[in-house]
Amino acid sequence: MLNQKYILIILNTQANTILLQQVLQDAFHVICADGGANQLYDSNIGTIPQMIIGDLDSIRPDVVVHYRNLGVQIVQVEDQDHTDLEKALNSCYGKKSPIIIFGGFQGRLDHTIMNLSTLSQYQLNGMAISDQSIIRLIKKGRTVITLTTFETPKGCGIIPASFGTAAVMTEGFKWELTKDKPLVFGKFLSSYHRHG
Repeated sequence: MLNQKYILIILNTQANTILLQQVLQDAFHVICADGGANQLYDSNIGTIPQMIIGDLDSIRPDVVVHYRNLGVQIVQVEDQDHTDLEKALNSCYGKKSPIIIFGGFQGRLDHTIMNLSTLSQYQLNGMAISDQSIIRLIKKGRTVITLTTFETPKGCGIIPASFGTAAVMTEGFKWELTKDKPLVFGKFLSSYHRHG
């Protein structure tokens, strides 16, 4: 998918089993953020995660027993100042591999916004994937995006990761963005940017 192996973090949102199977193919290390273990278990794919981490308020007792019996490392972190996604990302600290986050970008808007904020805070090297969206954090400088096997060239949105101004130039789209019209949250965004 990314032309290299990656760490996969599964969040607690209803999983599209076919998409989850595709994402698992190139994952060399699987972490379930708390109730993400329910989603993996319920998918009946049979993948065993290396770790389950979080405050463990969402994981079902039967799922805890199942994965504990398989020898999965289960780490309870009581800290309520950090989300389960942050706890999972912190467990990856120092690893150079890309990280794919599966789920967490559908459902409750406050959770989605918090997860977007977390991507920006951690400067994620990788992407977040849900049924409806693939989210990439684009860093300053020139970026060339090569579509993954999950993406089709329909279009994309380009939204600043902060409430500041982002000067963006695009090439290869039907309607190009130029530096003379910066993206500003609350003023001008690119919500459905089609390929040319």
